Amino acid sequence: MESGYSLHQIEQLLTESLREHEIAVIKLSNNEHTHQPFDESICSILEHKSDLFFIALVLEGEATLNVNFQQYTFSKNDMIIALSDAAKRLRSIKSTAVIQLVVFNSGLPLKLNTPEYFLDYAQYYFSSEFKPIWNLSHEEADNLKMVINQLQRYITVANKKLFGKNLLNGMFNVFLYELGSLAASYAPPLLVQSSRKKQLFLNFYRMAKKNFKQYRKISFYAGRLFVTPKYLSEIVKEYSGNTAGQLIDSFVIREARSLLAMPDLTISQVADILHFSDSSFFGKYFKRHTGVSPKGYREQKGQITLLIPNDELLSSKA
Repeated sequence: MESGYSLHQIEQLLTESLREHEIAVIKLSNNEHTHQPFDESICSILEHKSDLFFIALVLEGEATLNVNFQQYTFSKNDMIIALSDAAKRLRSIKSTAVIQLVVFNSGLPLKLNTPEYFLDYAQYYFSSEFKPIWNLSHEEADNLKMVINQLQRYITVANKKLFGKNLLNGMFNVFLYELGSLAASYAPPLLVQSSRKKQLFLNFYRMAKKNFKQYRKISFYAGRLFVTPKYLSEIVKEYSGNTAGQLIDSFVIREARSLLAMPDLTISQVADILHFSDSSFFGKYFKRHTGVSPKGYREQKGQITLLIPNDELLSSKA
């Protein structure tokens, strides 16, 4: 994506690229004259959608990211692997930092008929049992950057060029195999074991991210985790600072914001996607948490302040 867009336009372009091609490439930095600025409206797409897998390659500077509530600082030539079901939050990015992000729907490799043996291999090395940060050599980082740049180029021409979609899919497979070739060297297993409370919280977080569209009641999750709703709420509050209900609501609202950024979707269709009984109920729910109606949100081009408590999650608990 080229620079010169407003934050709302960048969010919309990112969302549309994921919707149309199931993959997007974007550069982030705090230097508004060179790349897209770091902003929560962009990062919320990455942090709260349960079906997104993302790779972050640091081209310059330094940034801090939470993955599964463990904080990592990464610098030039470092790469972060964040699984679709991982809890992830970009905490900070220095003014000199430039990060190249590749974001794709977790089901895309299956749709492209990626060989089963490779998927098994990837599932093993990209699991949460391995460190999400890879310290690439200069040569490896340059090579991956070149592949990502080509991937971005094919996204741009996918609908304009003969066989454009085929070229994009082929380049995406090249990108996957490049990651696979690095995995055995750069995916050392994590040695620290989570406490039972933290594991319960992580299980709830992952489950809620996958099911929040259909299920918004805490009792649904508590039953499947074999704990009482009260105990689950206590653990979620301990690790996130928010109640379980507030965390679920934050997923719903951020997904609603992403869907409302798509002009071809009606408000009624957004309500259906999020499994609300009707658009009126969805409108009341959205306004209760944002202070503005879905229609008003669109008219304001997404410039709202969430009334849900901050869902930034703690990384110091073990």
